[in-house]
Amino acid sequence: MAKGLDIGTGNIVGCQYKNDKLVFRSYRNVFVPVDPNPVVRNMLKKSGVPSVELEGKIYALGEHAIELASAFQSKPHRPMARGVINPQEQKALPIIKAIIGEALGQPETENEVVFYSVPADPVDAQFNAVLTLAIASLKIVGSTLNFIITPHLGH
Repeated sequence: MAKGLDIGTGNIVGCQYKNDKLVFRSYRNVFVPVDPNPVVRNMLKKSGVPSVELEGKIYALGEHAIELASAFQSKPHRPMARGVINPQEQKALPIIKAIIGEALGQPETENEVVFYSVPADPVDAQFNAVLTLAIASLKIVGSTLNFIITPHLGH
C-alpha cells in the first residue's frame, strides 16, 4: 500500500491506510539542539520525544522541540524557510529526513511507494523552490519516492 507525505515549511504530514481508515501523523517542521549527555538522552527516550543524533549532537524534533525551547528559553530552529531548505541551517536536510521518518513510520512492504508534495515556487519572491526537490535525494529506506508540486490556489 502506498503512503502520502506533505512536506511544508510549518508541518510535515504522513498519511496511510490502516484497517481501512486514513491515519495522519503530523509533525511540526522544527528542531532544537539539546545537551547530548546520557541523562538527557534517557529522558528524551522515556518521554517519547522524537529526536535524532547527528555528529555527536542530539536534536529534539517537532512539537516537543517547541516545548523544550520554551522551557529553556531558547528559540526552535526551522529546517525550511519560505517553502525551501533553510540555507541558514546546516543540519536542515538530515533533520527533515528524520521528521519524514517520524511522519511515515517504517515501510510496511519492500519498495513501498510514497507520494509526496512540496511547495511550489513563491508568487511573491524571485527564487525558485528547486532546492526543496533535493528532498528526493533523501532516500527513505525501503520506499520509492514520487513527488507532486503543490500549486498555489487562487493565483
